Amino acid sequence: MLVYDFTFPKPIGKLRAAVLMEFKEQLISKIELFYDGRPFEEKKEEIFSQK
Repeated sequence: MLVYDFTFPKPIGKLRAAVLMEFKEQLISKIELFYDGRPFEEKKEEIFSQK
């Protein structure tokens, strides 16, 4: 399990996340990403507006 910060350009900024990975023969076989999507929801008009 890893915990890290993604850094996105404005308007999102920092997004904290956790990832649970499984390995088989030293290769990643499964990835589950956990994050709080509220920053995207709060800024969706800004992100997806047509300019």
